[in-house]
Amino acid sequence: MRLFVFLAIAPLAAASINPQQFSLHLADGNPGDRANVLAADPSGNLYVVSTTQISPPDATVIVSPTVNIRVTKTDSSGNVLASFTFFGSGQDTPYAAAIDPQGNLVIGGSTNSTDFPLVAPLRSTGSGFVAKVNPQLTQIVYSTLFGAAGNGGTQVAALTLDAKGNIYLAGTTPAGFITTPGALQTASNPGVTTAFVAEISAAGNQLIFSTAYGGSNFVFNGPPDFFSAPVAYTSPSAIALDASGNVIVAGTTDTTDLMVTSSAWVQQCGCTWENGGGFVAKIGSAGTQLIWGTYTPTYLFVSSIALDTTGDVVLAGNTDSKFPVTSSALQPTTIGSLPVGFVAELNANGSGLNFGTFFGAGFGPGVATVAIDSQGTIWLTGGSATAALPAKAGTALVGNEYIAGISADGSGLLSLATFPAGSVGVGFTIRPQGNIAALGPTGWLLISSSTPRPRLAGIVEDGASQVSRAVCGREVISLYGVNIGPATAQTEQVANGAISNSLGGVQVLFNGVAAALLYAGPTQINLIVPSGVTLEQTTTLQITSPNGTISVSPVPVQQTIPQVFVGSNGYAFAVNQDGTINSNSNPAAPGSIVAIWMTGGGAASPGATDNTINTNVSQGQFLTSVYSTANGYQALEVDYDGDAPGQPSGIIQVNFRVPENANGAFNGYAVQIGSGVSGFYIAVQ
Repeated sequence: MRLFVFLAIAPLAAASINPQQFSLHLADGNPGDRANVLAADPSGNLYVVSTTQISPPDATVIVSPTVNIRVTKTDSSGNVLASFTFFGSGQDTPYAAAIDPQGNLVIGGSTNSTDFPLVAPLRSTGSGFVAKVNPQLTQIVYSTLFGAAGNGGTQVAALTLDAKGNIYLAGTTPAGFITTPGALQTASNPGVTTAFVAEISAAGNQLIFSTAYGGSNFVFNGPPDFFSAPVAYTSPSAIALDASGNVIVAGTTDTTDLMVTSSAWVQQCGCTWENGGGFVAKIGSAGTQLIWGTYTPTYLFVSSIALDTTGDVVLAGNTDSKFPVTSSALQPTTIGSLPVGFVAELNANGSGLNFGTFFGAGFGPGVATVAIDSQGTIWLTGGSATAALPAKAGTALVGNEYIAGISADGSGLLSLATFPAGSVGVGFTIRPQGNIAALGPTGWLLISSSTPRPRLAGIVEDGASQVSRAVCGREVISLYGVNIGPATAQTEQVANGAISNSLGGVQVLFNGVAAALLYAGPTQINLIVPSGVTLEQTTTLQITSPNGTISVSPVPVQQTIPQVFVGSNGYAFAVNQDGTINSNSNPAAPGSIVAIWMTGGGAASPGATDNTINTNVSQGQFLTSVYSTANGYQALEVDYDGDAPGQPSGIIQVNFRVPENANGAFNGYAVQIGSGVSGFYIAVQ
């Protein structure tokens, strides 16, 4: 049995028709970017705010990268319209964004750049920032620094706008934060990280109010952290405005002396520095009054909030198995390990739960975002082991991330769609037109449609842990989705040495060229990207099948995207010099040769063979370098790098010599082909 068979995921459950169908669009295809935030304007245009990292191309050079901010605008169908980048010389990170009444994009985050671009700033010092970019993405309209400066300085973690365009901020700050007269609380205790809430005028020329909200006492039962001393912290992660202009803020704390009200849902944190708890507070519109404040049960982390039409607060995040679910909960028990996702609705006066339910467990951040549509449906995105989701029978489970809709009382599942890792979780919005859009860290957008059709959920390079944002020639990839292939799975067909480009009536075309297919089933297709894409900057991808046609365009093309085949623990599928499988119980000997397998080495030419079983042995074909990351990126001897004999085109074998001084389970290595790098572990003893 050949290697790639071990790497293929087994056929998944038969597809069911989901109330929400999704189309896949790449908003930010830049390889060094990480998408952070999503916002939508009244016309349904989408704004993706990313960090773009500039790092040295050589894996052996270790320096702090420059991190810039990139904004990409798409139309309502996900087609890219414009892009804009702004930055200082350090690290600038966006955490929140919203659209003002004039269509400008307001972004909040943190920076350590001494030359962050400022336009008519309210303040020119601080490490938090607010920036307003015009709708055309051609210029910064307004930008300011905010709060205290330096390491551990102010960070804008969440923001929202009122109908006038005034900007409400929430985040963390150390001592030295400026508050306005009559503020609910000041941030004056050294060594304490405190929450803040502030309002800036729409024009950016006035600080309307600014207050801290936090505590200073915590329970510490050791042992001390190796990297840092324990600290009292209160960290907001979400903000919202009620109909009266009061500010609701929620997040995580380890402090036992937060300001809470006498009717609070939970009056004592019960938390420790090691196991923090959540908090929710409603602060009056002038920042001078705590209308109500409450802790949440211990070991509960609030990641997102949304308000319903009555002012009740829907909370989402992760918790543990002791969370107090209510009697009608959609998911009354949890399966598997931490983190455990949860959704709960806190009543409008902060005194108790209307409902509480688990939602999934064992993967990712739990429930990452929550939003409520005009019908009262509560929408969630996040991550979970598929076995822990409250899925209905027959639902196609194609990955560990999801978009789900649940009833307003938390008792019923209305919609569930799953996706490969990296597809969702960093941004979610309900657009004025009623459909939804979700964003993953890899820059892919998922846009809902009411039209039933096959659904492509993600493109994943074989061996990778999350969806890919580009392809390269002769790369082995997997496509995941619903109804994308034949109902009965089929494996490769080889005739006269050539792998077929059609299985069960299914073909996958790149710029009109059919790819060799290794596997095709209802939820997964494995294939080899044609080498003809090599000289292109982008390619079209089209799946044709009896179920319909799916098109994705454009998909970026890179020369190389090396990816070592690894297990979930990061250990490579490797063979020791004596021919045995490498493992912790069967490590390689120091100084011995170890073989690994990978894909993404690229095509030597646009006409390179990409649809056969490898028969040639061609040393040095991919100009591969291997480094020991545990030994200061020591360059290692490469004994062989070329097509893997007996494997399909696109699978590469690399034999390299481990260092003589290598020892222990966690031996880190990196393979570099061209500008691409892939890391992995092997066991050496």
